[in-house]
Amino acid sequence: MISAEGSGLRATSDDQGRYEIRGLSSGAYTLHVRLLGYQPRTARIVVDQAAVTQDFVLTEQPISLSPVDVVVGSRARHTAAEQLAVPVDVFTSEDMTKQGVTETGQILQSLAPSVNFPHQSVTDANDIVRPFTLRGLSPDETLVLINGWRRHQMALVNTFAYGMGAGTTGVDLNAIPSSAIDRIDVLRDGASAQYGSDAIAGVVNMVLKEGQFTPFLNTSIGRYHPDNYADDGTTANLNGGWGIGIGRGSLGLFGEFLDRQPTNRAWPDPYEDAGTGVTDSIVNAASSSSGMPRRSRTTTGRWAREGRRHDGKLSATAERQGTTEFYSFGGWSYRKGTGNGYRRCAVDCASFIQGRNWPQIYPFGYLPEFAPNVLDNSIVAGIRTVASGWSIDLGTSYGYNRFDYHIRHTLNVSLGPCLDRPIRARRARTARWAPPTTWPIRRRFLRAGSSVTRCSWA
Repeated sequence: MISAEGSGLRATSDDQGRYEIRGLSSGAYTLHVRLLGYQPRTARIVVDQAAVTQDFVLTEQPISLSPVDVVVGSRARHTAAEQLAVPVDVFTSEDMTKQGVTETGQILQSLAPSVNFPHQSVTDANDIVRPFTLRGLSPDETLVLINGWRRHQMALVNTFAYGMGAGTTGVDLNAIPSSAIDRIDVLRDGASAQYGSDAIAGVVNMVLKEGQFTPFLNTSIGRYHPDNYADDGTTANLNGGWGIGIGRGSLGLFGEFLDRQPTNRAWPDPYEDAGTGVTDSIVNAASSSSGMPRRSRTTTGRWAREGRRHDGKLSATAERQGTTEFYSFGGWSYRKGTGNGYRRCAVDCASFIQGRNWPQIYPFGYLPEFAPNVLDNSIVAGIRTVASGWSIDLGTSYGYNRFDYHIRHTLNVSLGPCLDRPIRARRARTARWAPPTTWPIRRRFLRAGSSVTRCSWA
């Protein structure tokens, strides 16, 4: 780019370096030349009636980029994933915004081929909270870090989760607002020697945004219109963030709200008549010929309904920079949703679910509904400092997850036909506190010949 100062005129050179600026009136001008990867140059010229020729010789200048501090895969810090001996993928916030999805778990699945985030229905409580897997291994064999700190696990034990590792407990990625994430580091190799047995599959480290930045707000809404079924449920998402400068530090505030309406693609069941003598067939998108609502007409192998979900999340990060840095981050998430089990027929039908209804209570059969409420809280605080060449990081973390397992429209057959009240479901809780018993202490030593030796304790 070549511009003439004070005239407002500029030109762009071709691949041979030729350029031409027209329309300059007589007088003295200063030409400025800029090219990415080269040092800028200036030249003083005087324009009169004749054409003026001015050549420039540019000197190459390396482009300095802000280093990315990768903390997974090694006890020492690195400024690039290529410096590590293990495979680490680094995904920035720009990469995340291009995926077309808003849930953190789905974003990670779109970015990393080794990550799977199953999206299935009729999985009991996993309709509401779904774990993810790395390299096809169990959810509890992947370590999840937030800014290098261990993330607490869910209170729910996966007991009816297709392809999600039954009997395991993973981390709820969707409790973290995607708008708060600056980048994601994925170590797609076993790292149990460094982190422990919960990193057999690998490590996922989410680095939150920090510093002062302009407030932003994102929103999306959409639904799918199939040809042979009613429209799928509408999904709406609203998220944003604001980085506030406070003296030498900063405070980052982030929030996200998700509303997902149910989707129903259930097929008619020609074997069940709900005690009416008329077998099931779809008359329109909302009802069946037996008079039962279509949303409650499902059978084994024909179930295709996704429940309703409301999700609210808040997150905050705070730091104060200097020789000694104080930092803290945490979040709050509340989720309310519904999911369904297999339909219990009015009388024994062709499905494998038989003898699970009392017609005195449900004369047309019933469809069990799960309506869990999930609460998730976390807080981390610490201090970083440098003393006599040693880098010291001291902090503590606390995480809490509560899963209220509410069930509606159901009964316990063993209690007989006289019990007309729903059974009481359970509540699961888990809490994790990491006291400051592990202190990362690092130092770099320079030897002759510019070789670098790092030592660290944790």
